[in-house]
Amino acid sequence: MQNHIITEHLNKGKSTYFIDVKKTVNDVLYLMITESKKTACGFEKNKIMVLEEHIDDLISSLNEVNQKLKTVNKSTENKSYSFNKPRINYTNISTNWTKEEDSALVLLYRKGKTIAELAMLFNRNEEELTSRINELK
Repeated sequence: MQNHIITEHLNKGKSTYFIDVKKTVNDVLYLMITESKKTACGFEKNKIMVLEEHIDDLISSLNEVNQKLKTVNKSTENKSYSFNKPRINYTNISTNWTKEEDSALVLLYRKGKTIAELAMLFNRNEEELTSRINELK
């Protein structure tokens, strides 16, 4: 017979996660993580059992993976293929630059405007602006 020592739950989307600390009849403690999802046929459950002596190692590994995931997310947040950043349609893309635009671009760039700010001002993408700035240097 198993005894529940601690029970927590977390509702996320279509899943509910149950985090239980249980004790066997031999007084051995273990962690049981259960994911429960509602499906057309009822509930689907997935379980992970972790012995008490392995819990610290599991938490340490989860923290490492979480930190790496945050690093990956930060490194892709400025990429054009990032799912976190909405796609912007620039109307001036691939049109010829006027002398006035070139002068304004150089002036604003020297004043410290970022490429992203300049992209919004000139209605052109960041790659095109970077290329044009390099041509004008």
